[in-house]
Amino acid sequence: DHDTFPFRISGGWEEEEKSKRLNNLVSLVGQDDHKWMEYLSKLYANNLDDDPNQFCTAIIQWLDQLSSLIKGGNWEIEIIKRTVEAIKEKLEEVAPNFSKHLSK
Repeated sequence: DHDTFPFRISGGWEEEEKSKRLNNLVSLVGQDDHKWMEYLSKLYANNLDDDPNQFCTAIIQWLDQLSSLIKGGNWEIEIIKRTVEAIKEKLEEVAPNFSKHLSK
């Protein structure tokens, strides 16, 4: 289930939505650029931000914030941090082409 596995952000209903977003991004690790663009387009359509570049930057900043809040055992923290880094690297890679993808 891409929405609820493998990570959970603790808290109320807002964090449930953030957990879904994080888990969907985790599920994209190892996928091609097309899959990333499809998912980012879906997220962007439900966002209030008008600038696609700022939208991608905001996701990366959000991931940075999450990285500072990770809790668990040493190996769990390491796995989560590496996964978040992989997501950020891919976002940084696809972000320059995101606005071009939206204009298609």
